[in-house]
Amino acid sequence: SIAEMDKGLVVAVNSRRLGSSPPPPPPPQVKDSQKPPEDRGDEGGDFESGTDLKKAVEDLESKLVTQIAGTPAKEETPDMKPQSFDAKPAPPLPPVKSESPAAQPPAIPAAYQDPFGKGEGNVFWMSMDGMIVYRLWYSPSSIVLSLAPDGDNVWAATSNPARLYRISKDESERLFYESTSKDLSIVNFLGKQLIVGASNPASVSTLSAASPGEYVSKVYDAGFPGKVGRIEVTGSGGDHGDLLMRSGATSDVDSGWTDFRPAGAAPQAVGRFFQIKYRLKSLSETIRRIRIPYRVQNQPTRLINLSADVVRSQDGSPDQKDIRFQWDVTNLDNDALQYQLFYQPPGSKTLLPVFDAADQPRSVKTVNLPSEQFSDGVYRFRLTVTDEPANGASEALNHSMDFPLILLDRTPPVVELKRDGAEIRWQATDAASRVTRAEYRTDGGSWMSVVPDDGLFDSGQESGRIALPAAAAVLDFRSFDERENSRIYSINLK
Repeated sequence: SIAEMDKGLVVAVNSRRLGSSPPPPPPPQVKDSQKPPEDRGDEGGDFESGTDLKKAVEDLESKLVTQIAGTPAKEETPDMKPQSFDAKPAPPLPPVKSESPAAQPPAIPAAYQDPFGKGEGNVFWMSMDGMIVYRLWYSPSSIVLSLAPDGDNVWAATSNPARLYRISKDESERLFYESTSKDLSIVNFLGKQLIVGASNPASVSTLSAASPGEYVSKVYDAGFPGKVGRIEVTGSGGDHGDLLMRSGATSDVDSGWTDFRPAGAAPQAVGRFFQIKYRLKSLSETIRRIRIPYRVQNQPTRLINLSADVVRSQDGSPDQKDIRFQWDVTNLDNDALQYQLFYQPPGSKTLLPVFDAADQPRSVKTVNLPSEQFSDGVYRFRLTVTDEPANGASEALNHSMDFPLILLDRTPPVVELKRDGAEIRWQATDAASRVTRAEYRTDGGSWMSVVPDDGLFDSGQESGRIALPAAAAVLDFRSFDERENSRIYSINLK
């Protein structure tokens, strides 16, 4: 491209790098038995497949022109064969049988050729007499497709990528426009506006060359609703432009989004998605960087999947029992968490903390407590989680849930045995839980289950009868509570 500027010429010179074309595929092979017949000497022989078709057509054209003009034809040279035009047409060639697909050469698709290519772009200014030449602009990757002069400046439209630059005589540049197309093919003036044509895909746009610039950011996704603080704008226009902001709940700007509103100095609540617009007030002003302080709204933490049970102790506690608490937690913003465990003694309405303030567990999901610190009975345990370590006391969010009730029972049922003729009457009593089963044996034999008088073990006190075997000397009896505590009681039968 070339244009006139400042009593000289401005010229775009590009060094393109086009991809090489693929080699043409070789002609199909023809077997000897399928070769076309040789020249048979008839009047149409010159037009059979073994002759130079192009030369024959040129000779035919020359002779027809000569005959129509009424001038004698050019004397034939020895290497020219006489032509006849009233001859019968040449017989058709026999069809050539194609080889098998395996014998055919592979088809090579033509490589796509970028019409503009890639390479280095240069813009030079030269005097009209060609004595003065110097380079105004250079790009190692973009090429210039069109130039439009504008006083002491020139507008340059480029490819790879499609951009519009304003290049000054002092060799400075400013990027004014970047198209979503691949190539910005042409730039020109339409009155006081610039008109640019793009391709791949095609579009035509008008640009106002005399209005201040405006920057619109991409749509930012903060993950959660939050607050935007004071936005920092760096550049000569940072203190004089209009800063606007809008937000919404979806990634696509729709009717649910707010309108662009002035962004103030105080923190401003916004949705999960937001966008910034900055308007310059003067053509001489520019912006280089925009920084957006942002803090997401604190997300609540939720306790889920709580479970608690009495298990065998792992550290050798005196009663060999621990209470194991397990849980999961949803923590969407990955805050540091702190837990506190409370318990409610049997018969009490007060919740007491298990851990001191300095010993509260953090970022765990399992806690084992030795059961020896709690007396027998049914306990309520409550777990509370807080994200105060990450948000401070003023913005911390808490959540509490109760575990299933925990039964602590280390004492086996108390049993009374009385002989009543040929029967033994028994009664088992447990102070903390219900009696769940009972068994007996005679003279050290196998244990046999018994059934209470009411037919069901459903309370803390159960009783029943056992018929005595005739030759038994000693009867042993045991009963179990809900924690499988038991003790053997014996009675002599002789």
